[in-house]
Amino acid sequence: MSWHSDSFIVPGSLTPPVMPAPLAAAPARVLLDGLAYFGDRKNATFAQAVTRTGHTLGVSFWLAAPPAVSHLCFHCSGGVELAHLLEEPHVLCSGKDVAVIRVVYNTGVRPIQTFDDLAVPDSDYLVYRARAGEPPSLDVLPDPKPESFQPWETGLLPCGDGDGGEDFLMAVLRTRCVLLQYDLHVFSSKTNTWTTRLARLEPPSARYRDEFLVHEPDKVIALDGGVLGWVDLRRGVLLCNVLDADPVVRYIQFPRPMEGNMYLQNRARAVRDVTYSDGFIKLVEIEDQRSLVAIARAWNGPRSRASMDGYGFEVEDTSESYTPDGWIVVTWNRKLSWDRWSQDCTAYVNRSSISAELMKDKHDTSGSSELENLEMAGSVWSVDDGDVVYLMAKADSTGRDACAVALNVRRSVMGGVTLLPAKRWAFFNLQYHPFALSKYLNMAADDCKDDAADSQIQEREDDRNNIMILVAGLDPSVTVNQLKAIVAKFGELRYLKIHADEQYGLVQFVSRSCAEQAISALNGTQIGGQSVRLSWSPSHVEKHVHRDGGCVSIAYQAIILMHIGVDYSSQLY
Repeated sequence: MSWHSDSFIVPGSLTPPVMPAPLAAAPARVLLDGLAYFGDRKNATFAQAVTRTGHTLGVSFWLAAPPAVSHLCFHCSGGVELAHLLEEPHVLCSGKDVAVIRVVYNTGVRPIQTFDDLAVPDSDYLVYRARAGEPPSLDVLPDPKPESFQPWETGLLPCGDGDGGEDFLMAVLRTRCVLLQYDLHVFSSKTNTWTTRLARLEPPSARYRDEFLVHEPDKVIALDGGVLGWVDLRRGVLLCNVLDADPVVRYIQFPRPMEGNMYLQNRARAVRDVTYSDGFIKLVEIEDQRSLVAIARAWNGPRSRASMDGYGFEVEDTSESYTPDGWIVVTWNRKLSWDRWSQDCTAYVNRSSISAELMKDKHDTSGSSELENLEMAGSVWSVDDGDVVYLMAKADSTGRDACAVALNVRRSVMGGVTLLPAKRWAFFNLQYHPFALSKYLNMAADDCKDDAADSQIQEREDDRNNIMILVAGLDPSVTVNQLKAIVAKFGELRYLKIHADEQYGLVQFVSRSCAEQAISALNGTQIGGQSVRLSWSPSHVEKHVHRDGGCVSIAYQAIILMHIGVDYSSQLY
């Protein structure tokens, strides 16, 4: 696939991250990166659709238990090239067993049908459905032109009963240039059509009868009874029942930001998140102590010290010698029938404790010195545990090290710290969100019926005892310990050797099933600075390694190099 200079696709999206060992059973919900990666990796979640121009697109999901991040892999085929796309496909919205994915094309790539085609980018809206016990499906939805919708303004409302229902509504709320009036755009999967209705705002106070309500949505949440909430994390949430024939919009204002966040220039997504569960709207906010101490120094200390004391944390010194080390995390909740917010929990987490957890879990901490300068990219509520928040952190926008911290805010206890692949700029434009579709998905490679996917692990029946993997295209800088740390996640190893000059490695597992999982998950991913190709090694090479005590002779190295398409005469002599 080629890359186009007019595209906004970042290079980091071209290499899907290495995934942990496949899960025995998918968790009810995962933390999904809403921005797709590109690659030919496939598993049992793979599904394809044919677009209006006759081209074939495919998607697959790669799941990991939180706080590790799962991702979507996008497959270009059937005449679609990477250069045709304006940006990475992204998950527009999701709910229960449905996810809607938007694919945006560069201008002029596809034929123009109407004048409306010139007004907005040409897009495909794909609906992915996962059915328990059945193969997933991918279908193309009608284009909402002349409108074009974004993830932060689009919500999804499942309408089916139980796990078998497939109908859903997709809705977008946009203000009109008229006081108190909004356009509610709704797609119904039952009728396969888009409609637009007028929605009127109930003025939250008398002033808004004559002034526009400033509201810039960051996300959309689903509540009960057909209600969706368009959340502006800095200001409040607009609630609307999208099932009503004459919808009314209600506004709930959020508590004022914490002291250290009052003057932040970036979007509130970096410090706040909102969810709805158990009848409550729940708000979490993170305050960096360094911001608070900076304010305290500017104000000579008393105001901000008093503010921190009010949260239950003592600050004895805000002089230049004082070095803040962490974040205060505060949660609020509110029922729809209440007229005010209730502060619920307060917790504290520091940078040094995150580094300690990483070392305790024996993660690769080669960049641990950078992790001491962690910056929060934001927080994401767990939808499985109402007291758990995932804190997403990174050293800086260009660094490779990032981590997800599971924090129980009620007990002020960390439940786990996980390193994340985070080379893309999108990490600080937080795209991660809880994803409920995962409980319907099965990533097991054995269940995948696609011939191309099966080809990764196919071989002659008389070689079924072969459990040695050939890792081709290996970066010469990758060490044995680095490769071992990656492949050992899939099971116990019997043998591992790297041939750096020839850029390949041999890995043997104790279990055949573990080797199959490693091939399925790692083939086409990046290890070091290069994408690797995983396949079964020639079985006679494996027998030779066993017989000669783990050594690979020149003759058998030649067999391996011919197997991976390398001119062995120049490599070995």
